Amino acid sequence: MKRSRLCGRIATLAWLLPAAAVVPVGWAAAPVSAATLTVCPSGCQYTQISTAAAAARDGDTIRVGPGRYRGGVRIEASLRLAGAGPRSTVIAGGGHVVTVGAIGAAREPVVSISGVRITGGVARSSPVSAPFTGRGGVLAGGGGVEIPPQAISAEGVPSGGATVVISGSVIDGNRADPAHTVPSGLPCAARCPFALAAGGGIESWGRSSPR
Repeated sequence: MKRSRLCGRIATLAWLLPAAAVVPVGWAAAPVSAATLTVCPSGCQYTQISTAAAAARDGDTIRVGPGRYRGGVRIEASLRLAGAGPRSTVIAGGGHVVTVGAIGAAREPVVSISGVRITGGVARSSPVSAPFTGRGGVLAGGGGVEIPPQAISAEGVPSGGATVVISGSVIDGNRADPAHTVPSGLPCAARCPFALAAGGGIESWGRSSPR
């Protein structure tokens, strides 16, 4: 299923052209002990972005050299992720190439991402799929970047989410491809199943707006 540009109640989407941004609402003050973590194929502290992101703390900067790195990156700290440019630093693959924040987080991060290409993600589900449909994988989004809500109410209403700015980057070649369907409720019954693919590039429930 090809990525969709559908916007509406199901998903709040932010679309990037090859060099565009999601504007931050604010930036958390960096602690005095903020560190710079380096990532490159050899000779750096880390060889993969995901391991650097797991080790990072609020206020840290992750500097990524030229190379192709595995997707499936999860960012849960307030940090800056800076690549060497979208032609040089590529993050590829994974169900969601980059996920910022998490459902149930006590506090959502403020994150800046620049100078990278995010590509090759295939989202088979969305964090809001089960609350809306009763089954995971019926709604799919965020093949490139997933910014989940901080909370989902008992009525299935999402709220909160990370604040993210993406600049000088390319997000392309990502898809949303739901894993399951449910009956649509239309008269054609089983012959008219329902699934939704939205936000193949970005699915954002966080505090962001296009510039």
